[in-house]
Amino acid sequence: QKRGKECRSTMVDSSRAEASLEKVTDYVEEKEIDSEKSKRAMSLIGPTIDRTEYESEQYRREKELAKVSIRQEDVEVVVEELGVSREVAIHTLRANNGDLARALSELVRS
Repeated sequence: QKRGKECRSTMVDSSRAEASLEKVTDYVEEKEIDSEKSKRAMSLIGPTIDRTEYESEQYRREKELAKVSIRQEDVEVVVEELGVSREVAIHTLRANNGDLARALSELVRS
């Protein structure tokens, strides 16, 4: 009888150990899945962060260019002579500090 109790006790302990091991394995697998989800999410966010930084820098540059004063006559000359849009003419003139000759030159080269 003593052997039977020991045998049952060993089987119960073995079952408990298996159950505990299963819980640990499940926990580790969940953490690995969470880790993969995190990596995937970060890979999707990464380009967004880069794009946001780029857009922020672009916005700052446009804001600086908006401070450059240009003559409306120069805008008209660029539009009429090169057939570009008014927005392109304004941007190019501002990027060249209002210098008509440099703006025309840049647009002709591009």
